[in-house]
Amino acid sequence: MKPLTLLLIIFVNISCVTKKNSAAHIMNATPQMCPESGACNFEILKNKSFELAKDGIGMFYPKFTESKSSVLKFEFKSGEIVDVPDSGFTEVVYIEIGKEKEISIQNLDLKQVKASYGRLCFCRGKSGYFTIKKGNLNINSITKTLYEIEFEFEINEVPQTLKIFKITTEI
Repeated sequence: MKPLTLLLIIFVNISCVTKKNSAAHIMNATPQMCPESGACNFEILKNKSFELAKDGIGMFYPKFTESKSSVLKFEFKSGEIVDVPDSGFTEVVYIEIGKEKEISIQNLDLKQVKASYGRLCFCRGKSGYFTIKKGNLNINSITKTLYEIEFEFEINEVPQTLKIFKITTEI
């Protein structure tokens, strides 16, 4: 019985170490605002930078690189039917922040944080990634490590369900 107990202890310790290491780069939090027609997810990608790069046919896509910055990723998914490929759509917002975490900017100043929106779906001519040029971003400190992020924005290039999100998270 003792070897079995020892084996169980080793397994539990290895599992805990693996979880700690994977959580070091991506932090999750629960969004406080999400359109009712779908589900939302929020992640912080630490030590990452991103840009909208062009592919071979002139379409934009997010390109991530190692950096001292962090990328905030807010994602909305809707309309997915189990076992039916391309049945739903995803809307995603990326914002890059550096050392300065308290931010209050709007409209064309959103380029400072590389605010970008993506609409991913099987809907010809109504999907892709776009720079956000109209909106208000506020990131305010609640405690030393806890922040409230609120972003309201508008895209003219494609239909948009996700127009505002608000979340409280550690940064």
